[in-house]
Amino acid sequence: MAKAKQVFVCTSCGQVYSKWQGRCDGCREWNTIEEQVVDTSKKNNGRSVKSSFVSKRLIDVKGSASERIVTNIGEFNRVMGGGIVKDS
Repeated sequence: MAKAKQVFVCTSCGQVYSKWQGRCDGCREWNTIEEQVVDTSKKNNGRSVKSSFVSKRLIDVKGSASERIVTNIGEFNRVMGGGIVKDS
């Protein structure tokens, strides 16, 4: 019987991880990584993740402005995109 392998896939961007983590490094969304099982009986280089997500064109993705907390350190604010994102 084939051994099933578990992978963790971000439901927002499709990034694949070998371990679960709270935040996706690809899209930086929190709690979007879900466990999926991959059948390893086929020779497929481990890329046969069965997913239910649909790819989006970058032009179709809308950004959202988040409220930021501005510090007294100008360079830090600049690097952080205008300050620390509230509730992050």
